[in-house]
Amino acid sequence: MSLLSAHSSIATGQYQLDLSNDAQLDAIEAVHAATALYTSEPVVDQLLDLLDWPTGGRRLVDPSCGNGMFLVRALERLLEATPNAGDQALLQLSGWEFHPPAATEARQRVETKLILAGRSAGDARKLAEKMVICADFLTKGPEQAEFDLIAGNPPYLRRLRVPTLLRELYDPVVPDYAGADLLHAFLDRCVRCLRPGGRIGLVTADRWLAAAQGAALRAELGQRVAVAHLQRLDARSAFIRAKTRASGTPPRVHPVAVLLAGLGERFCRSKQRGTCRERRDQPAQAANP
Repeated sequence: MSLLSAHSSIATGQYQLDLSNDAQLDAIEAVHAATALYTSEPVVDQLLDLLDWPTGGRRLVDPSCGNGMFLVRALERLLEATPNAGDQALLQLSGWEFHPPAATEARQRVETKLILAGRSAGDARKLAEKMVICADFLTKGPEQAEFDLIAGNPPYLRRLRVPTLLRELYDPVVPDYAGADLLHAFLDRCVRCLRPGGRIGLVTADRWLAAAQGAALRAELGQRVAVAHLQRLDARSAFIRAKTRASGTPPRVHPVAVLLAGLGERFCRSKQRGTCRERRDQPAQAANP
């Protein structure tokens, strides 16, 4: 499906991109082609375990949901825990995606899960349109603390490879310390959107954790969050490769699974039911995979 052919299928939902702007669509397509490494289900499940989802009626967002893997697995868990969940409970879960075909696929997958759970086709479609927001999280997403949990696999792309049109949109809203890479910008926005006591579970490239280019970002994030979990992943099994990649070619990244938690948070894991302990984790600026 081309970007333009996605227009009709998403126009009635939450859509905040200018579909008449061919240059913007071309820029979005270029970023998607360079960064669309979707996460495999076992890695998604591991991060959702670390976030202890769906306990506690918390609000979870995937800021770059792609075809909806994190969103769908989170929805499945929510429906297993609360089979009769109402609209309000379901809408505690949301995803943002700026690539129209990917957003359409995510909505279709969410809609299918809701129908299988007993929702009418009409209700499922309306809920899916609200749960998957087709817009750029960096330019249209919230800047205040709105989410208890953030999960996903944000794009990794150095600034010089981001199309000029998008760089011009990002420069006014992305701080200088987070401007070197799209991953840096997403990390910064995620931390700013996190409510007190919240947690962030992401698959990221490892370079932000140690490279000199990420020093300013680590210093800033380290004032608010700490690394509570860090695990190196195998790129051959962590990702479902994008269709544009040559068959048999592994992604050229070194991925890690990282859990960020507020400094001093009392951290509970589902496998340690009934037990909590104070985390005295490594500040983000000192992290080293």
